[in-house]
Amino acid sequence: MRKESDLWRRYKNFRLLADRLPDLWATFRTGLSWSHESTVRYFTVKAEPNKTPRGRLTATALRGIAPLHVHRAVHRLLEGDVDHPFGRSTGYDLVTPDGRRLPPKAAFGLAIEDALGISVRPNDFYGGEHTPCFAAIRKAGYRIARKGDECPVPPQDPEESAWIEGDRRRVSHLIIERSASAVRNKKKAVRREHGQLICEQCGLVPAKDYGLDVADACIEVHHTMPLADLDSCVSTRLRDLICVCANCHRILHAKLRADSRISSPGANRLLR
Repeated sequence: MRKESDLWRRYKNFRLLADRLPDLWATFRTGLSWSHESTVRYFTVKAEPNKTPRGRLTATALRGIAPLHVHRAVHRLLEGDVDHPFGRSTGYDLVTPDGRRLPPKAAFGLAIEDALGISVRPNDFYGGEHTPCFAAIRKAGYRIARKGDECPVPPQDPEESAWIEGDRRRVSHLIIERSASAVRNKKKAVRREHGQLICEQCGLVPAKDYGLDVADACIEVHHTMPLADLDSCVSTRLRDLICVCANCHRILHAKLRADSRISSPGANRLLR
């Protein structure tokens, strides 16, 4: 009776073979040798979601890493704004289009974290040839080269250059409140004085070139005393404001930043 129970248990265990074959294949390709006991334990221990009983991420989960996740990971490594547990590469390098080299496991590990929303350690997956790690990196368009091998950078047309943009990040900012009513009343005052909105710096009349429908969007209101230089709330009057076009507004702020680097805060006042 005991033999029948053992056979039935083994039968149920090996019914998991269909789901686990990809992981077994990836493991055997890395050159590891498993004993009969290790194989049985592999199929009998219940795994965590996305992980094998040996604690590694499943091949099915790793194959779900998209090129976008790899691109984001490479961008973060190049920017140097990320801490990760992965050391320097030992056998292979990920090569960027401009010839810079990165550790492939670090890039793939960060891509996994981005895709699955989990914390990843070096022992959670395998690197090397014939693994989902290298397959995902190559699918994203990056080259993989052995340590010490030359990897010449092919000439690239500047028109074909590409940059990764559009990532979403949650950030916090301290903002300084500005009165929308003060802005509206300043524009009304300029309309009364000049008959239409104009830039009080360069004399631009946006209604002539762009029409009345969008003229208001071309004119912005600038504080002659920058609010960022103040420690508390102040009372703003119309004489403290000027209407300017976007170009003049940027130039004014550029001058203020330059002045703040070479003079006292009091010199930031705009002199007109």
